[in-house]
Amino acid sequence: MEAQRQRVRLAIAIPLTALLLSFTLTPNVARNPQPHAVPVRVHAAADSAVPKVWLVERKAGLEIFSNGLRLENEFLTSTRTRSYRAFDRRTWRASNGETRPAGIVFHTTESRMAPFEPSQNARLQYNGRNLLAFIAKNHLYHFVIDRFGRVFRVVAETDYANHAGRSVWADDRFIYWSLNQSFLGVAFEAQTESADIATRAQIDAARVLTEMLRSRYRIPVADCVTHAQVSVNLQTMRLGYHTDWAANFPFRDVGLGDGYNTPVAALTLFGFDYDSAFLQANGGRVWPGLVIAEEQIVQEAAAHGTTLELYRRKLRQRFHDWKPDRAGSSADDAAGDR
Repeated sequence: MEAQRQRVRLAIAIPLTALLLSFTLTPNVARNPQPHAVPVRVHAAADSAVPKVWLVERKAGLEIFSNGLRLENEFLTSTRTRSYRAFDRRTWRASNGETRPAGIVFHTTESRMAPFEPSQNARLQYNGRNLLAFIAKNHLYHFVIDRFGRVFRVVAETDYANHAGRSVWADDRFIYWSLNQSFLGVAFEAQTESADIATRAQIDAARVLTEMLRSRYRIPVADCVTHAQVSVNLQTMRLGYHTDWAANFPFRDVGLGDGYNTPVAALTLFGFDYDSAFLQANGGRVWPGLVIAEEQIVQEAAAHGTTLELYRRKLRQRFHDWKPDRAGSSADDAAGDR
């Protein structure tokens, strides 16, 4: 409770952001297909223009793009064609079956690391290839960026991958549940606990890969997120079942502004919380997006004449009434909580 009060005090101490409630408290699509809603504003990066990137050449398992991206297909596998439904923020209605990727989730592989230095070159290559073989066998990510900055396509972009597990995100138009189907998974060969999580070559490769994916699928900046921002624990109703890239993701270097400023959808929409372990994974820092989300629900609780705790319970009830599993998720959507 003290941790919760501390976060609320922090939220109140920061100038209030005009984020308005866009939902009724107990949505039910069948009973109320068009609930009253007011527009919401999702913080987007200033450099949100979708880049223009095209395929220049394809040869012998290698694709070369106009921005310098070299994409290797040596470990390419397939699963099943992506199919998901997005939920409209205003009406809570589910879309028809979607097949275009809606966003990108960035991961770390948390695999064995060798020191990144010339004397370890053979070990670095051995670890990397074993990792790629394991990821391909289990269809864990769509793309992997190895320590040298090489980009491998592992699961076809047309298919789902087992990368996100139980997860939730929302932009200013849609809510996405269990992002295996709706989002592409991009993993850095890296460990969260490393002093330098990613090499310079990996960051440069992530930038050109992200540019290509955003260009090809018209992906907005607001839907380029880290695993820690979307991963949820349904038993505890807390963020951070996985905490890869809970801190230090190089959003700006990848061309995505500051993604940690984006309000966390699980908090604002469904009353999820977070604990000291989650903050520890963040390096003891509170993302601006967490503060903005707390700030929003404090305002909404006051507007409804109730306490923060009671209001959070109502938001959680909203989640259980919505029941994403009942709303069309498949068993594949939950896979990948490794």
